[in-house]
Amino acid sequence: SIFAIKRIFFQKAPAHIFVGTYHTIYVLLGTLILSSFTFWCKGNFWDTAKNAEYSHAAGCKADFTDEPSCESQNVTGMPCFFDENYEDIRFSKDCPSHCIDVYEACNEAFIIWAFPGLAAMALFVM
Repeated sequence: SIFAIKRIFFQKAPAHIFVGTYHTIYVLLGTLILSSFTFWCKGNFWDTAKNAEYSHAAGCKADFTDEPSCESQNVTGMPCFFDENYEDIRFSKDCPSHCIDVYEACNEAFIIWAFPGLAAMALFVM
């Protein structure tokens, strides 16, 4: 990443000068990552379905203590909005969108989704 930027933008700069320009490299890299993340977010914005998808992928366990009606009638321990293979997410009158609250304790899902943007902002701070 940093070496690629040196090869592309600073081909003729000696290494000792390049080392002194790390702050510029971090800003360029942060801008590139944040721009890519922003573009990617247009089709992958954080919503209820994305929360369910990422919560399952992160390995979070559904907690039906406060929402017992949100458990699937076909498969024990599965939220009602998933199909049997965890591929399709559908909310209905019998399984409203508030059933996503079974993953309320799963903060990992949002962190995984937002990580590229967080990493880009960290590069700006450096």
